[in-house]
This record gives sequence, structure tokens and C-alpha cells, in this order.
Amino acid sequence: MDANPQMDANPPMDSNPNTDSNLSKFERFRSSKGFITFTVSYAVFTDCFLYAAIVPMAPFALKKAGFEDDAIQENITLMLAVFGAVCFAASGWVPFLIGLIVLLVATAVLWSAPFVPHKTVLAVSLVGRATQGFASAVVWTTAMAVLVDTVGQERLGGNLTHTPMKAAQHLHFIEHAGWIGLALNFGNILGPVLGGVVYEYGGVHGLFGLCIWVIALDIILRLIMKERARQPLKGKVSDSSLESGAGPTNKEATVELRSLPTFSTSATETSLMARRSVPNPTRIPAVLRLLGSTRFCVNLWGVFVLAIIFTALDAVLPVTVERILGWNATLAGVIFLPFSLPSLVGMQFGKLTDRFGGRWFIFASLTAACPALIALRFVQENAPTDVALLIFLLFFIGLCTTIILEPLFAEFARRATELQESDKHLGRDIRYGYYAQAYAHFNMAWSLGNTVGPLMAGYINNAAGWNGATLATGVICGFSAIPLVLYSEGPLIRKWSLRRQARQPE
Repeated sequence: MDANPQMDANPPMDSNPNTDSNLSKFERFRSSKGFITFTVSYAVFTDCFLYAAIVPMAPFALKKAGFEDDAIQENITLMLAVFGAVCFAASGWVPFLIGLIVLLVATAVLWSAPFVPHKTVLAVSLVGRATQGFASAVVWTTAMAVLVDTVGQERLGGNLTHTPMKAAQHLHFIEHAGWIGLALNFGNILGPVLGGVVYEYGGVHGLFGLCIWVIALDIILRLIMKERARQPLKGKVSDSSLESGAGPTNKEATVELRSLPTFSTSATETSLMARRSVPNPTRIPAVLRLLGSTRFCVNLWGVFVLAIIFTALDAVLPVTVERILGWNATLAGVIFLPFSLPSLVGMQFGKLTDRFGGRWFIFASLTAACPALIALRFVQENAPTDVALLIFLLFFIGLCTTIILEPLFAEFARRATELQESDKHLGRDIRYGYYAQAYAHFNMAWSLGNTVGPLMAGYINNAAGWNGATLATGVICGFSAIPLVLYSEGPLIRKWSLRRQARQPE
């Protein structure tokens, strides 16, 4: 390393023999940010589509298999809950392609479930949903890690000092992550609609044939995609951060995080300089450091509650419209459309909450969704007014959940940025960052909600009916507005106190 620390302040990230100029057009396309982002987003779409496509089919397939009404609700509850439980337990790093192959196996198992003997239908269905949950965990954790490796190396690996560039880098990652959110929304919209329609007119074979084609395209895209190799990041601490006490106390500002600096000095002087320039890394794992913030944990609770709302409706809505309204699989799938459609404008709501802050949007949406969920109890018969009320309430609840999800999703990126910036100032190794780990927490909170939601709503629906299930979901939603308004985007009381102090004359 050159003796002048400013010479290597912003080294090129692709300074290796295998630069883009040495690759063919096809090779550059395989490893391009656009294609990798599309492939990762399509993998998320596949995961959400396969989960949702089976939801409207389940009560009708179980009824054909000879199950009673109470047993149908219980079996659907268990199938959805085991999906979330395995997804929660299996969150970790497994090769992307392996996850897709497991998803293919899970789909084949679920395909065979309606044709096995009656006594083994539930067991085969549970195995299929559990395998699907494992594949879902792989897709989500690996997808975010691949996205960070692709976008993060070029946009998030630079100088993380307090400059406008840092905000631009952060927003660039959020922009790419937004495509994943859009893919999730399309999967949740098209899954139940196409699942219900194809099952009604094409039967079990038509539905699962469609699922196999969706997975096949996913595997082809994954085989074409070439992941980018991880590169070492360069750490830089600005003079302003040194003066403010945010970084090391010496002026050796630039550190290559893979090796210590080697100046023309004695070994003893170099050792002392290294100890001053690069503090000992923290022994607290990054996964636990992310949880060291009340604000972050409260946002995890918000994600958990959102997952409960989504999966509670997945568990009881198809069964209820079949029992109360007498609908078929097509209408049981289409009824999810008003709930899912608001998610298509989620990115616009995200821009709005970025501009004005998300705290009060979250509070207002949770507070409004509470009575809307409880009001679903008024849907009691197949009358035009009841159907219109159901459509309106589902649309309104979907609008509220969309508004809530966008600022919560952004909070995970903010927490990861804060910790990565802190470690950068302290000279710690940030090659792998916190983004993938932050979104692993997101996935685990969502998976836990996927487990609790069906169990809660399904068993309450069997015991106390549709009225009890919607009441329980609404109460949880309304209760959650309190901690989220107090801690989302930082403690509310502290902000009020600082604002009051700023207004006082000196």
C-alpha cells in the first residue's frame, strides 16, 4: 500500500483480470445487475405464486377427498402453519438452485396428495407444505444475499461517511429491493386468482401443471444467471468523523480490510499502528447486534402482525366463502383480488412515507384496519350487499397493509446501514454487510407470523366461527398500533423532547 492514505481512498471494485471488457456479451448479460435482479425477483414471484395458488383449491380438494367441514378447516390450518414453522426454522444459507429443486419436489408431493389413500392425505399434504416452507426460506435468504452481492458491492461498499452519496447508495439498494417487493405482490395477486380458475376448469392436474411450468422457467433463469464473486471492501474514515469521535483516534484514515497496511517502518511500529487503526472486531454476532435496538425489534413485531393478517385470511377466507356464500374455487380465488390489488402501488406509498415519515402512516393504517377486520363479521349470507361489503373491506384492509409494509421494509435497510456505517468507522470487516442478515430477520418474523396466523384464525374459526376469527385478528392489529407509533423511526417521546429543547431560547 502506498504511504499516502488518500491514494487508495476509492479503488476500483473490478480491478482484476476478469473485467467486463474481457467477457463476451452473453457473459456480461449473465452477470449484469439487471438480469440478476430480474432472476432473483422471479424466484420470489415463484415462491409466492406457488404458496398462494393452492390456497383457494384446498377446501374443495379436501371436500372431494371426503373430509368433514371441521376437519377441512383444521387441515388447512395445519398445512399453512407447518409451512411457516419450517420456513422459520430453516432460515439460513443454502445454494439458490438447491432451493428451487426442493421447491419442485414440494410441488410434486402436493400434486400427489389428492390421489393417495384418505388416511394419508393430511400427512402427504403436511410433508409437501413443510418442504415448500424450507424452499421458501432458502429462496428469500439467498435472494437477498445475491442482491446485496450484486448491488451492494458497487453501491454500498464505498465511503459510508455522512455525505449525500451515502443516501444515494442506500436508495439504489432500496430501488432494486423494490423489484422484489413488486414480484412478491404479483405472486400474491396472480397465485390465488389463477389457482382458483385453473383448478375449477382444469382440475388438480391443470393447476399443478401450471406450477411446474413456473418452476421450470425459474430453474432455467437460475442456470443462466452468473453470481458475482464477492470482492473485499475498502474502509475509509473521514476527517470529520475523526474529529467528532466517531472513528479511530489516529489519522491513518484508509484501511484495506483484508490485510494490514505495510509502511516502511519497523515491525513493532507497524503492529502498534495496526492496533490503533483497526480496533478488535466485536464478539457480538451481527445477527444479535441487529436486535440491539428497540426500534428494530418493534418493527419486527410489525412484520409479524402483518404476516398474521395475511395468513389468517388465507386460512379462513376460502373456507368461509364456500360455507356462507356457496362459492366455487374460481370465486374463492378471485375474492383475494381486492385484498392484493393495492400492493401494486406499494412503491408509490413507499415514496410518500420516505418523504413525510412512516410513523403516523403506520399508526393510522393499523388503527383503521382494526375495525375493518372486525367488520368482516357482518358478511353472513350470499346477498349483493354482503358481497359488496366483503369486497370493500378486503380492499380497505389490503390498502392498510400495503401502507404499513413499505416503511417497515425500509426500516430494515436503515438499521443495516447504521451498523455498517458504524463498523466502517471502526475499521471492522464489512465485506458481507448487514443487509442480508437484516432481511433474514424480516423473513423469520414473517415466517413466525405465517405459523401463528393460520393456527390462531383456523382454530378460532372452528370454535367460535367467522366472527371470532375476525375479532381476534382485528384486536391484535389495533393493539400493535401502540408500540409501533411509539418506536417506529425512533422513540417518539425522545423526538418530542428534543424538539421542545430546540424551541427553548438559549
